Amino acid sequence: MKAYAEAAASGCTVVPMTADTLADVVEPLVVGTVEDADSIARHIPRIRKSIIETVRRHTGKPIGQHDVIETVSRSGADEDAVGYRLNPRSVALGPLQL
Repeated sequence: MKAYAEAAASGCTVVPMTADTLADVVEPLVVGTVEDADSIARHIPRIRKSIIETVRRHTGKPIGQHDVIETVSRSGADEDAVGYRLNPRSVALGPLQL
């Protein structure tokens, strides 16, 4: 968010990424139905790459691999398991964007 605010303050063109924009990027990459967690995990790197390329193309700004889709560790019985979520530090969805 800090980089976003700095870019906006310096007069750079800042294109907001809404839930709809992300859905437009991700939807063509995911074909068919998701059958299991391993299937989802195989799609994440390609989705991340597509998001990074889209943000760079539209804004010219650098974006890290985990800036939109973050890998998180799970606690509990299977502590080695990982999951994915939208990074709450850089992705903010308002009620009208859902």
